[in-house]
Amino acid sequence: MFKNAFANLQKVGKSLMLPVSVLPIAGILLG
Repeated sequence: MFKNAFANLQKVGKSLMLPVSVLPIAGILLG
């Protein structure tokens, strides 16, 4: 169960890191 929760946390972390890593790139392209 703990392993499953960690896997879900990792999934959420990846989905959060994607826009965070895309934002500065988009800012450079648009800016």
